[in-house]
Amino acid sequence: MNNTNNTVVLLRGELTKKRLDRARLEMLQQIPTATSLTLVIDSQEGGYTKPACEFVEFLTKLRQQHGVSIKTRIYNAYSAAAGIALVAEERELDSKGALELHIGSLVIESNEVGTDNTISPRLVEYLHRWKNLLYARLDTIKPGLTPQNLARLNATNHLHLTPDEWLQSGVVTKLF
Repeated sequence: MNNTNNTVVLLRGELTKKRLDRARLEMLQQIPTATSLTLVIDSQEGGYTKPACEFVEFLTKLRQQHGVSIKTRIYNAYSAAAGIALVAEERELDSKGALELHIGSLVIESNEVGTDNTISPRLVEYLHRWKNLLYARLDTIKPGLTPQNLARLNATNHLHLTPDEWLQSGVVTKLF
């Protein structure tokens, strides 16, 4: 494989299923020749749990099965966008940019609550998958988040640090 063939994909705005599917298709078209992938992320809106889970799982398979190295160049990454950014081996953050982890949330419509006041397990499934994917990836990053930051993430469901703090934690590997 030619190590200089890099595919660049922009993830911008709200990361809907349609946007992530379009990005996935673009990547699939490049797999035969791509050896590296750069995701440029500028998303203050984040995205939806189910498509984000599926996209993270796709990126993980792309790396494992096709040997594609993944890098992210982050301008703003909130919620689902931040979780997607964590998949990369190299994570660069704009020194004036923002990265905010979000464990996930679930919007429940009234017709999704059963007569016995229960919520369908399928609605909760991706929320648990997202949380597990996020924590599994955080566990591999060294030196890692401090116990105080992990506690804050668990208590508030969000974690927003300065670019320098993200760099010190190893979540971001370089500022630009």
